[in-house]
Parts: sequence; C-alpha cells; structure tokens
Amino acid sequence: MKPYLTILKKAEYEYIINKSRFISVTAHVSSKEEAEGILAEERLRFPDATHHCWAYILDQSGTGTKFSDDGEPSGTAGMPILEVMRKQGLSYCITVVTRYFGGILLGAGGLVRAYTNSTVGSVKNAGIAKMEPCEVYDICIPYTFYDKTQRALSANKSIMIFNTEFASDVRIKCCNRIDDTQRIRSEIFDLCNGNATFTEPEQKSCLWPEDIN
Repeated sequence: MKPYLTILKKAEYEYIINKSRFISVTAHVSSKEEAEGILAEERLRFPDATHHCWAYILDQSGTGTKFSDDGEPSGTAGMPILEVMRKQGLSYCITVVTRYFGGILLGAGGLVRAYTNSTVGSVKNAGIAKMEPCEVYDICIPYTFYDKTQRALSANKSIMIFNTEFASDVRIKCCNRIDDTQRIRSEIFDLCNGNATFTEPEQKSCLWPEDIN
C-alpha cells in the first residue's frame, strides 16, 4: 500500500456570516458507501437546512472525486469544498457543509468564501494523518517492568498503544510502522532485561498524525 494523507478524525466547524449559518463536517471515509452514509447523517441531523453541499475524494491520486452544490449557484459550493481538500493533498475523505440561509444574499464570491472558510475550519479541527503500512502486535511483560515500559512507550513517537490488559502478565497491544518493528522490539527487550515477549505481528494500514514523525 502506498502511504497517503487523509483525515485523522471526524470533526465539525461552524461559520456564521450575514445571518447565514454554515456547519461543516469533515471525515475519513474508505468507500463511496461510507461517504454517502456521512451525507445521509448530516441530512438527518439538519432536515430543515437550506442546503447540504458536499465533496469527497476516494483515491490516492485525488482524481476520484464527486461534489454537489445542492441548489447553490453552480461552482460556489461543491467545488470550493473540494479544492480545500485537494490543496491539502488529502485522499479518502468527505466534507459536508450544511447551510441555513439567513435572508441576506452573499453573492457568488461571498458563497465561495463561506464554503471555503467552513471547510478549512472542519479540516483543521479534524486533523491530518498519514495512512501507512504498519504492524500490530502485543508486548507481554511481567508486572515489575510495567511502569518503566509504559513510560518509554508513551514517550516514543514511533509507536501507538491501543490498549493494555492486566492478567497473569501485562499485555500491551501496539502498532508501529513496519520499518521500525525490529528496532522497537530490541529496545523493549533490553529495557525489560530480556523479560519481554512479542506476538506475531499482523500487517495493517494505520493512521498516523502528521505531527508525529
């Protein structure tokens, strides 16, 4: 799998101008069905809204796109939403901007700015992540080594912890990029004086926040 940039988490942003209210939602999606599901959710959430304008990108090249002005003047809503995501280099994401008309016409330029600003806001709140090939596995250690192992893992930006189980020993489910697996295992093994074991890694695609290198 080729790594690509996408949305870290679903988030929204509200923008008000000249009494018109714009509510923008941006989310990561992996298929057309997921994208249509997000759109359906927003229509159900705001059934009395004037417009539900949207755009999505469903491939890594940024060309598998679709958008809608949903009754706004052509080119003033869907395309500006799409352009914000394209300029960020995003793939597999959708933004839906719901508008409640406030009674004052914004004009074509005003609409473009409003839909652009709304999308910029929700993309910023959602955060950008990189989807990368990773390995997921469990680290099993005795209780006596848990505290220092936990501190080391929490400080290590090359690894993500999913959950921790406490049974006869401590089992930490984690994830790291494939190229980092051997190095991280060696570090944990040495930290625990050889008292760490690891389950067979499962290769998966995982989201990594862009501010984590």
